[in-house]
Amino acid sequence: MKKVVKFVALFFALILIAGQGLVAHAAPAKLKVAIVQLVTHPSLDEITSGIKESLASHGYKEGDNLEIDFQNAEGDMNLLHNISEEVVAKEPDLIFAITTPVAQSLQQATNKIPIVLAGITDPVSAKLVTALDKTDGNITGVSDFAPLEDLFKQFKSLDLDVKTIGMMYTTSEDNAKAEVEKAKAIAEKLGYKVE
Repeated sequence: MKKVVKFVALFFALILIAGQGLVAHAAPAKLKVAIVQLVTHPSLDEITSGIKESLASHGYKEGDNLEIDFQNAEGDMNLLHNISEEVVAKEPDLIFAITTPVAQSLQQATNKIPIVLAGITDPVSAKLVTALDKTDGNITGVSDFAPLEDLFKQFKSLDLDVKTIGMMYTTSEDNAKAEVEKAKAIAEKLGYKVE
């Protein structure tokens, strides 16, 4: 997990640097970023830490040439809406949106401030971007979609006497719906019944 987080953080830093038209060793005089997280959770906390570490490794020092506005909605969707509006009103140079609900809330709040996605499985199904291979408007980032076909093929290679696979997911989460639909199609193609 730490390797993924560090890769994502490096990717964000490269986007940030490229977007600023800078080379890696020339940090701007002052950079204001917002990091908005849906809830306290070890994997989401790792993403936030990775973003901060990557910014620091590229010459952005908090309190010197970097101002970070970190907000956490702690799972409260009404609070998330308010946080999104407040963050946008502060006009940061860049916003990191950690999880789909955060990104969707920020997408509704601004179409001008660059938003970098993190901790999002399927930004296409969530209607954040139209395709994974291009940037739409002010939104970019990475997907953490699992290599489902490889996982199911590896499972099948174990030669277990499994005929039915149960899948649990959060029905209110766009990413979860998209992932389970793709997983179901792959599993059925490999001969499994899916419930």
